[in-house]
Amino acid sequence: MVDARPTVEAPDDDPYLWLEETESSQALAWVEAQNAATLDRFGNGRFAGDRDTLKLIFDRPDNIPFPNRRGRRLFNPWQDAEHPRGLWRTTSLDSFRSENTQWDVLIDVDALATKEGEDWVWRGGQSLPGTHDRAIVHLSRGGKDAVVLREFDPQHPRIRC
Repeated sequence: MVDARPTVEAPDDDPYLWLEETESSQALAWVEAQNAATLDRFGNGRFAGDRDTLKLIFDRPDNIPFPNRRGRRLFNPWQDAEHPRGLWRTTSLDSFRSENTQWDVLIDVDALATKEGEDWVWRGGQSLPGTHDRAIVHLSRGGKDAVVLREFDPQHPRIRC
């Protein structure tokens, strides 16, 4: 059986292979044209109304947080109108169960993006099982698939802004 998949020596004849160069002027122009065609077709008043309604829903301050338990702490990524890029925050179980949860902000992604001049998007965080005294946070530039990993100490945050 012959393996028909392309290789470096024998690339395929994909007419859209140029789209792999995601930052090229040709690829960006193509994306702009596709976006314009989509907006021409769907960007009417109904679209704008739906967008605005959804933004109001997602930015409500009384949205229910869904924290992850890690050791004795609860961790939660949070976005709202004031923090569109998001926060990574933590609280105790007792505080979470109370009427007025007190959150400690570990990372303010909006402030970090401003401070570093980067288009950071939160992609998650994982902590060291057992002690949860170290974490790896995942930050993406502009929402791309590739992420930057940073070691993080939740007890003594160095990248809090």
